[in-house]
Amino acid sequence: MIGRAIFLLHFAVFATPVFAISGKLSIVGSDTMASVLTDLSREFQSVHPDVSFEIQGTGSAAAPPALAEGTVNFGAMSRTMSSTELADFRRRRGFEPRGIQVASDDIALIVHPLNPLRQVSRRILDGIFSISQRCGGPRYGLQWSSVFDELGDLPRAEIAGLSIQRYSRTALSGSYGYFRKEVLCGGDLRPQVMELPGFAAIIDAVARSPGAIGYVGAGFVDPRVRVLAISNAGDEPGSGLQPGDTGYPFSRPLYLYLAQAPGRRLSILECAFLEHVAGPMGQAAFTRHGFQSDGLGLTEDVASVCP
Repeated sequence: MIGRAIFLLHFAVFATPVFAISGKLSIVGSDTMASVLTDLSREFQSVHPDVSFEIQGTGSAAAPPALAEGTVNFGAMSRTMSSTELADFRRRRGFEPRGIQVASDDIALIVHPLNPLRQVSRRILDGIFSISQRCGGPRYGLQWSSVFDELGDLPRAEIAGLSIQRYSRTALSGSYGYFRKEVLCGGDLRPQVMELPGFAAIIDAVARSPGAIGYVGAGFVDPRVRVLAISNAGDEPGSGLQPGDTGYPFSRPLYLYLAQAPGRRLSILECAFLEHVAGPMGQAAFTRHGFQSDGLGLTEDVASVCP
């Protein structure tokens, strides 16, 4: 009986959490990450029901000022902080923010299924979207015929006479900044480009309009649109890379930024959530949403802020 009592006591100790976690976590920033962060918060709450979350996916540009003001625990960003944002943070807080890359996301170029395009180069995208032509692309006209005339050998069908309807995210989005910098070589968007507040809106717009082209996070793509392969200028047809392929050129990091002053420990709640993000359930959530997180050293990064 004594042995059984010791066993039951041992089981009770190790089957019960060492401490109960409660409190509130606030996350502001990237709407690209809003859905996966919502899933992560729900999974975390299933283990820690006394924790509440406030998640605002208003765009990456909202994260740095919120962190600098000290009103949020984490800033979600689909790009790195700019030099201006870093300088403002240092001025207001006196130290550098800490960014942890939690995943990466591929930017997919999409068209309507009736569009005969199957692959494009950065040069072609520069000609379609940019007024600056910093990638060396031609400045195409307003109709698809101007694109098809250069490419040749495409089944043009009725789309050649349609206007090119170009869709982008708004300037508040990290995706907008990434697209300009990496896809358009830092060039400016043409005035004809229509800016929409979310990837879902871009998907809907392209799916409705045979003359449309836009970009979205690869995890948002649905069967109503076609994803274009990305090739180098002069590559053979069919040689382009799709989102998820090794070497795909338009892949960007996703970050959780935090305001951790030198010598300051994060709270138990903040560390518990970061450890959940880095754990198997967290990684599965990123994969489920079409993001990649292999080989990032996330566990080590979290351990460095939550020793």
